[in-house]
Amino acid sequence: MRVVGLLLMAISIGVFTLSDAHATRVLGGGPAKSDCYLAFEVTGATASGKRIAECHDGDAACDTDGQANGRCEFAVSLCVFQTDVTGCTPITITKIQKSGFTGLTFPASATACGSPKTIKVRAGQRKPVTVVAHGDGKPKVDRDQLSLKCSKAVASPMGAFLDE
Repeated sequence: MRVVGLLLMAISIGVFTLSDAHATRVLGGGPAKSDCYLAFEVTGATASGKRIAECHDGDAACDTDGQANGRCEFAVSLCVFQTDVTGCTPITITKIQKSGFTGLTFPASATACGSPKTIKVRAGQRKPVTVVAHGDGKPKVDRDQLSLKCSKAVASPMGAFLDE
């Protein structure tokens, strides 16, 4: 009976750990005065600078299909009204131009994130995602670009992934 209890505890800890994926915030560049209007959140990716989110093909933390199959599937959300960006005061966001992202309601005058969108990128390549947020203050527009980078990966004998 004790062994069963320990086994159930180990399984529940494992499930909790697997479901506790972190999101990496990428501001998207542009003027510092408008960097807080909009941000990208990319599940499990590694940020590089203000515009790049990177994943290795098959890395279950960031490649949502979890397979080393020649592409990464990124889960990307848009988040508005970021209150913790130095040098920027958030304004009410009135619309986001032709983004293809869903789950945000406008006007938005509080921190909120939309639904994740799956974006596929071939291994060894990058894919740009450009979004324009419009607001009721100055500056009125925040143009942001995210570059999703999918690095090729090879399974090692231990099951981890290494750069090619």
